Amino acid sequence: VSDAIKAAKDDAKKHGNQKNGVAVEVPVEIDKKLDSVQITLKADALDTLVKENVKRFTIDTDRMTDFGFTLDTLKELNRQTSGDIILKVKKTTVSSIEAKVTIGNRPVYDISLLEVKNVKEAKLTNLNGRTISIAIPYTPAKNEQPGNLHAVYVDAVSYTHLTLPTILL
Repeated sequence: VSDAIKAAKDDAKKHGNQKNGVAVEVPVEIDKKLDSVQITLKADALDTLVKENVKRFTIDTDRMTDFGFTLDTLKELNRQTSGDIILKVKKTTVSSIEAKVTIGNRPVYDISLLEVKNVKEAKLTNLNGRTISIAIPYTPAKNEQPGNLHAVYVDAVSYTHLTLPTILL
């Protein structure tokens, strides 16, 4: 992360574009398609991102999921924990018949945000209004229109349609 921040700052300085801060992207290369991915953001890397005032931080996995954080989200994560942050995405299935009817054969993912506290993982469930953007590659079927795609949140009791303002494909 420190090297990526330095490269972003050097590039901004070279192009005279330092006024608005820097965005940092860390690529994570995966050599094959996976059903799950786990990314650990070390506590010291989170501290550095906040200290260096990185406006946007992206973890770009080339075949699974991208995670995007604004500076406000990074600060909130840093405020809530002094441990490492773990992002998990795992391909899964749903058991609810109602959800299965809505989802059909489209992919389903279990997404978790955890902190490591005393060598134990604990879910982070409240970012106090801050958000993490998550991009999952999806190729629409022939009968699907990208502007009509929606995310669906499924829990043990029900499911909810989440209308997305933008879907990047």
